[in-house]
Amino acid sequence: MVLSPLAALALCAPAQDGAAPLPGAPAIPSVVSERLARTDAADDEFAHERLVTALADRLAEALPEPNAAGSPSAAQCAALAALFGDVVAVALPGREVPSEGAPAAVAPGPVRVRFDVEPGAEPASGPSALPAERLDRAEAAARVASAICAVPGAAPWKKKVLRAERLDDGRIAMRILLSPRPRAVATATATATGRELRDRREHGRLELAIEWHTRGPGDARAALDASAWQVAAVTAVSAERIEATHGLEDVSEYVLSGSPRSRDQLVASIGTLGLQLDASLGLGFLGHHGVAVGDINGDGLDDVYLCQPGGLPDQVWVRRADGTAVEVAAQLGLDLLDSTRSALFVDLDNDGDQDLVRATGHEVLVHVNRGGGKFPVAFALPIEDVTSLAAADVDLDGRLDLFLCTYGSPYTGSGLPVPYHDARNGTRNALLANRSAAVDELRFEDVTDAAGMGGPDQRFSFAASFADFDGDGDADLYVANDFGRNHLWRNERTPEAPFRFVDVAAEYGVEDVAAGMGVTWADFDLDGRSDVYVSNMFSSAGNRIAYDRRFHPGASEETLAYYRRHAAGNSLFLQRDGAFEFTDRAGLGLWAWGGLAFELDGDGRPDLYVPNGFLTGTNPDDL
Repeated sequence: MVLSPLAALALCAPAQDGAAPLPGAPAIPSVVSERLARTDAADDEFAHERLVTALADRLAEALPEPNAAGSPSAAQCAALAALFGDVVAVALPGREVPSEGAPAAVAPGPVRVRFDVEPGAEPASGPSALPAERLDRAEAAARVASAICAVPGAAPWKKKVLRAERLDDGRIAMRILLSPRPRAVATATATATGRELRDRREHGRLELAIEWHTRGPGDARAALDASAWQVAAVTAVSAERIEATHGLEDVSEYVLSGSPRSRDQLVASIGTLGLQLDASLGLGFLGHHGVAVGDINGDGLDDVYLCQPGGLPDQVWVRRADGTAVEVAAQLGLDLLDSTRSALFVDLDNDGDQDLVRATGHEVLVHVNRGGGKFPVAFALPIEDVTSLAAADVDLDGRLDLFLCTYGSPYTGSGLPVPYHDARNGTRNALLANRSAAVDELRFEDVTDAAGMGGPDQRFSFAASFADFDGDGDADLYVANDFGRNHLWRNERTPEAPFRFVDVAAEYGVEDVAAGMGVTWADFDLDGRSDVYVSNMFSSAGNRIAYDRRFHPGASEETLAYYRRHAAGNSLFLQRDGAFEFTDRAGLGLWAWGGLAFELDGDGRPDLYVPNGFLTGTNPDDL
């Protein structure tokens, strides 16, 4: 009989409650027996993680439900009081005041209201900005329950432990984000598909800093029992209410109804495709396949190019006047089976129509739009691992040039970042100068080295975006890099050197040493200057681990700060005189993969769309 690893482990497990070992069970190796018998917390590297999870679960179970009145019941207060010590230091919001730039009354578009202790106070400096009161168990529970109930929304609560660390005196300091499900406060049903549209919703978020301490002295094993811990302090780090008078309706089924068979191709998950397609075709388990939008047939409606993993044909969805779309990749000769990572619709030969640039696993292909549904390949550049594309007229010669981001993925064995927090052993990006001399005749020259971008230190680049951030009339470039610092390439072209860039990210304070995944430019504070939003990785597990005292022993504080920043999430930089200023007003962002600024609700202010998520197990708190 051949045993699976799990079955073998079960047979090796020690008997429980005095039961005899299974007949014929193999003897437990001494090293396994010693490992199973360990009870000292110092010997278990996962003990802190399990304890933090258990404490967060205890807190979540005791949370009162949000309600408009903000009045918890006696039972809800008692449930929280069971977690508290005899005396608790409490620093919570007292009244509502509008955040800077937001109207006091609900107006069209999202309205964010920050809860502060004093009018005009801004707890940006952290928990210390709020005065703390020392209250007995019952009063503290009532105060905290009221603050939690006041957060608008509907059950159930969603919790995320942002950070947890054990302090020198043995306490555990935890930062946790609580957010209920949005609730509808007004609805409208007049939609194109007849489905109900939530026209106005409200919800909120409350970030708390909580300190836990054990009830009394005990051995290390007792300290791992979550029930032995009590809350010693609760501080509101930030709280806000968000009211939106516009909603979004998922109309995918209706729009894609024009081509049911092609639509069905999009239903399968990466996991399902992995069971059906050969991995050598280019099916990555992360699903890094992009999308491009452009009017390819000149009818005034934007069409969509969907990049697909290797083994599946790319798709081109052409929109129709009735709001549906039909898939026409085969008719255009674009139903290619290569693994396509990125695509871009852009007019490269100045003939007024949209050409197509595609990044496959081993080359970049430029398809010229010759009209009549023909997109032949006009130019090909052998280059590996291109993740995204950007276009701008860098040298101001009237032709759009191309920038290619490359990423040697450690997840597919292409390369490992060294050092992890500031890797310089990535792959070479490419700047291509447009040398096309005639319509439909596309030619490009690699000018990466001449532009100063081809030095020995290369990064793991995920995304890039052009903008004239310094207002001198030419296109500058921000590049978001994974595993380290980003680039802000300032265009310093001259007549003698039409392609010349200098990295000024450090000078302007936007290196943002983290896990850069996406970048978008917009004037977010409406001061007439370009600001930049960077999508990064947020991981609650990563934050807990990076702040654990046993993480990376011997590392400098600077190195530890880099690791902690790596898992801290997105960044919004507002341009000031000669520099950029970081702000957290854009929110958490979660595990973000990109970002796009655009005007959604007609209020004149740029909004953000940020795709996010990762491979998650059955426990949604994993990431």
